Amino acid sequence: MRGPAFAHVDLSAMKNFQIAEGTGLQFRAESFNVANHPNFGLPVADVASVNFGRIAQAGSTRLMQFALKLIF
Repeated sequence: MRGPAFAHVDLSAMKNFQIAEGTGLQFRAESFNVANHPNFGLPVADVASVNFGRIAQAGSTRLMQFALKLIF
Protein backbone atom coordinates (compact mmCIF):
# COMPACT_ATOMS: atom_id res chain seq x y z
CA MET A 1 0.00 0.00 0.00
CA ARG A 2 1.33 3.43 -0.92
CA GLY A 3 0.91 6.62 1.04
CA PRO A 4 0.30 10.23 -0.03
CA ALA A 5 3.07 12.50 -1.29
CA PHE A 6 5.12 14.62 1.13
CA ALA A 7 5.90 18.32 0.50
CA HIS A 8 7.64 20.54 3.04
CA VAL A 9 9.29 23.95 2.51
CA ASP A 10 11.11 25.89 5.26
CA LEU A 11 12.15 29.54 5.08
CA SER A 12 14.54 31.56 7.24
CA ALA A 13 15.62 35.21 7.11
CA MET A 14 17.95 37.14 9.39
CA LYS A 15 19.33 40.65 9.70
CA ASN A 16 22.39 41.75 11.69
CA PHE A 17 22.52 45.20 13.29
CA GLN A 18 25.73 46.76 14.61
CA ILE A 19 24.99 48.52 17.94
CA ALA A 20 28.52 49.44 19.04
CA GLU A 21 32.04 48.18 18.39
CA GLY A 22 32.05 44.51 19.36
CA THR A 23 28.30 44.44 20.06
CA GLY A 24 25.56 43.47 17.68
CA LEU A 25 21.94 42.43 17.50
CA GLN A 26 20.56 39.73 15.23
CA PHE A 27 16.89 39.44 14.26
CA ARG A 28 15.67 36.08 12.90
CA ALA A 29 12.36 35.07 11.35
CA GLU A 30 11.82 31.39 10.59
CA SER A 31 8.84 29.61 9.10
CA PHE A 32 8.37 25.87 8.83
CA ASN A 33 5.93 24.43 6.25
CA VAL A 34 5.59 27.84 4.57
CA ALA A 35 2.93 26.73 2.07
CA ASN A 36 0.87 25.17 4.91
CA HIS A 37 0.49 22.06 2.75
CA PRO A 38 -1.18 19.17 4.60
CA ASN A 39 1.15 16.18 4.92
CA PHE A 40 -0.88 13.11 5.76
CA GLY A 41 0.52 10.04 7.48
CA LEU A 42 0.64 6.53 6.08
CA PRO A 43 -2.55 4.48 5.87
CA VAL A 44 -3.13 1.66 8.34
CA ALA A 45 -1.55 -1.44 6.78
CA ASP A 46 -2.97 -4.08 9.11
CA VAL A 47 -5.45 -6.12 7.03
CA ALA A 48 -7.23 -7.36 10.17
CA SER A 49 -7.88 -3.80 11.41
CA VAL A 50 -11.27 -2.10 10.91
CA ASN A 51 -9.28 1.01 9.96
CA PHE A 52 -7.39 -0.74 7.13
CA GLY A 53 -6.49 1.78 4.42
CA ARG A 54 -7.54 4.82 6.45
CA ILE A 55 -5.20 7.68 7.22
CA ALA A 56 -5.48 8.56 10.90
CA GLN A 57 -2.86 11.30 11.30
CA ALA A 58 -1.39 14.38 9.67
CA GLY A 59 1.83 16.34 10.03
CA SER A 60 2.21 19.70 11.72
CA THR A 61 0.74 22.91 10.33
CA ARG A 62 2.67 26.09 9.55
CA LEU A 63 4.90 27.20 12.40
CA MET A 64 6.55 30.62 12.64
CA GLN A 65 9.09 31.87 15.17
CA PHE A 66 10.94 35.13 15.72
CA ALA A 67 14.09 35.73 17.74
CA LEU A 68 16.45 38.49 18.85
CA LYS A 69 20.03 37.59 19.70
CA LEU A 70 22.49 39.92 21.43
CA ILE A 71 26.06 39.28 20.34
CA PHE A 72 28.90 40.68 22.48
